[in-house]
Amino acid sequence: MLNPGHRNPRVVDTYSLITKLYLLGSVMRRMAESRFRGKGARDRFPGTLQVQTRSGCNAHCLLCPQDAVSKMFPEETMERALFERIARDAASDPRLLGFAPVLQNEPLRDADLPGKIRYFQALNKTNVIVFIATNGMLLVPETVRALLESGLDMMHISVNGYQREDFE
Repeated sequence: MLNPGHRNPRVVDTYSLITKLYLLGSVMRRMAESRFRGKGARDRFPGTLQVQTRSGCNAHCLLCPQDAVSKMFPEETMERALFERIARDAASDPRLLGFAPVLQNEPLRDADLPGKIRYFQALNKTNVIVFIATNGMLLVPETVRALLESGLDMMHISVNGYQREDFE
């Protein structure tokens, strides 16, 4: 059995009090930094980078804007060359702490997601945490194994509710 986070010693229990305090402190620090737009603003780099490798989602959660967004943009998968350029640039910056190949989509709809994670992890020299958030509907044993073998450090499974009754 593979251990989630086995390749990254910085992976922690996301439900611990220490982690929640760390994340809160990180958000507050970023908010404070964003107040100062003067000297050095161009030298900043995001602590976490989210990259949407494929648009679209298989759910219709009440709190998500995906239904409205999907009417404006076609469902497509990012070209591999573009992803690789973003991954190289991101992995080369020591200020990056987290890399998430997910944004306003269901990342497991990208058939090459494990390959993209593997590519980033091969470049990852500073223990950047690689994570995704999924609704879990496409999780099957083969997908879980492929994600673990790719070097994925953390997975959040969001159960926001697909129907009003579930959500409430």
